[in-house]
Amino acid sequence: MAGRDRQPEERDGARGGRAAPAKSGPRAGRERSAPSTFKPQGKKHSEGKPAGSERIARVAERIRTDLANMFLLGIVRDPDAQGAVVSSVKLTSDLSLARVFMRLVEVDPSDARKKALLKSLERAKGHIRHELAIRLDLRSVPELRFAWDETTEITAHMDALFAEVEADRKRF
Repeated sequence: MAGRDRQPEERDGARGGRAAPAKSGPRAGRERSAPSTFKPQGKKHSEGKPAGSERIARVAERIRTDLANMFLLGIVRDPDAQGAVVSSVKLTSDLSLARVFMRLVEVDPSDARKKALLKSLERAKGHIRHELAIRLDLRSVPELRFAWDETTEITAHMDALFAEVEADRKRF
């Protein structure tokens, strides 16, 4: 009853007679100061890319190399998937979807061969994803979507156009 007899300004703490909990830990007893002006040296996340894009690039590259090793080691046994090469992997920002761009070792594969490759990869998608889960240290493995990589055809077409322009230039 000693707390009731005192005036409000005499009470312990702001909660009417109860003492404020004591601070503990590494910051106990320190006074709050102004925000720190510490700026770390080196590469900043805001320089050119968002903060998580480096991790996304690392995971995409790891998926690409692991998939390439799986094709080289013959883990995917489908005959239509023989000669498959992983060109690149594009990941969404939340790492839930991976677009895997594929091509064949063959110089000029037919459209039927390209479709057969993509169809065989779609059939083996679950097995491939399971094998990736074993190799990757991720909470969840991204969903895989396979697509044909057209960069080689585009490059060949561009080279042909440049050669044509050069031939026209020499003619005139």
